[in-house]
Amino acid sequence: QRSYAQATERKKVEFEELKKKCEKSSREIDTQATKLQKLQDVVTTTKSQIAAHLQESEEQTQNLRDDKDHALQKLQKLRAQVSQAGATAHTHLVTLTCQCSATLKVLQQVVEKAQRILRLAEMCRRLETEEEKVLPFYPSSLAEWEQ
Repeated sequence: QRSYAQATERKKVEFEELKKKCEKSSREIDTQATKLQKLQDVVTTTKSQIAAHLQESEEQTQNLRDDKDHALQKLQKLRAQVSQAGATAHTHLVTLTCQCSATLKVLQQVVEKAQRILRLAEMCRRLETEEEKVLPFYPSSLAEWEQ
């Protein structure tokens, strides 16, 4: 009986130790489960933040692409307008140059004609008589008192 009691006592002590160990392990498991749950929550939150940031960045990228396309279209329109304005200016310049050249030719003819008239007037002045020099008008064109 004593041997049974000792064996039972040892088994009881072992049982108590195992029971304490079990409770300790149970608390450790609960602690680890809580930590694991917190980590899973952090992972889930982080994944949702990443997804939100990814979607936001894609939207921003798309907006930037749209803005870039719009700016390129404006640039092309402006380049076309500048090109057209340059062509128009060139056409006007050519027209103006032609008109200027024609005007210079006409003015040169007028100058030559004026020089010819001045030479003829000088020649006429040399050929005038003394009476014509003093009285440059025809006597019939003068009034009585002027004569």
